[in-house]
Amino acid sequence: MDDKEAEALFNEIETKMNELKFKIEIGIPFKKLEDERRIIKIKYLRTWIRYKRKKGFTYQQIGDIFAERNIPTLSSKGKWGSRTIHNIDTGK
Repeated sequence: MDDKEAEALFNEIETKMNELKFKIEIGIPFKKLEDERRIIKIKYLRTWIRYKRKKGFTYQQIGDIFAERNIPTLSSKGKWGSRTIHNIDTGK
């Protein structure tokens, strides 16, 4: 993956996470979104996080990027922290 592909992936993450947040806000049960959340986590977030880690970014710096761009978390609650990023990267 190069920088251009990584930026396109990040834009896709932004779209998917905002769609997920909207679904949660309109009242779709969290349990019904479990498969969608898992796909976003594995296919999109983990791939992008690992790319940034290879570029030398810390988990905290990655969390800061999400926070700066107002990307909602998978639960649409809380904040992006280094522990959250680490757990996504390591499959927890």
